[in-house]
Amino acid sequence: MPPLYSEQLVDSPQDLNVLIIEEDPSIRELVSLFLRDAGHRVIESSAREAVELPRTLDISVIVLDCNSPKAASAQTTIRRLRLRFPSAAVIVISGYFPAHATCHAEFASTLGAQGTLGKPFACQELIALVKTLSASVAERNATQ
Repeated sequence: MPPLYSEQLVDSPQDLNVLIIEEDPSIRELVSLFLRDAGHRVIESSAREAVELPRTLDISVIVLDCNSPKAASAQTTIRRLRLRFPSAAVIVISGYFPAHATCHAEFASTLGAQGTLGKPFACQELIALVKTLSASVAERNATQ
């Protein structure tokens, strides 16, 4: 089976730990597949389970669905995740804002995230954003 992404877009560090927090199992599985095909390790979780994960996990990027049913608000969840994984970059995904809205950056900033993607999104968009944010995390960690 060929990879679900373009080889030209995947020039990011391999073996990143990416935490996927998505309540819909089919979307969680699809997002995980994209990232695994790109060479990353994926940890799948619900919002409730994510804040209980061991602090020793070296999470580089967190992909969080901000509209998870019966979960804490996205802002509260991000705040809790930041306490557990302070160096991880956060990408918020949602079906409640348009795919190319200019308010994404403002919304992400309000939530304490570094990036957003509107559903539906292309796997290349997610992989490119993970690449960009993981590079900034690595750079930030190198200067600490």
